[in-house]
Amino acid sequence: MIDNIVIGPFIGILAAHSEKKLKKLLKRLSHYIDHSAHFTDALIPFSTEGILEKIHGLVFDQKSASWQKTVCPIPIAVYRRLR
Repeated sequence: MIDNIVIGPFIGILAAHSEKKLKKLLKRLSHYIDHSAHFTDALIPFSTEGILEKIHGLVFDQKSASWQKTVCPIPIAVYRRLR
């Protein structure tokens, strides 16, 4: 029996301390999407507020060309963009 299904790989981007600030940064983070297809299935920007037992972040939906909320396991790799 399978207990967990992991979809990935994905890379987390710790981009802000709050959800409000994260939403303001999405336009700037969008340029990572163009380059990410070469090395990962998904980039998940999140804030420190979004770190619970899992990551509450955002994923870019190519079909609608918009960011969608997502909940995923803690990523193996995190790119820290906090100031």
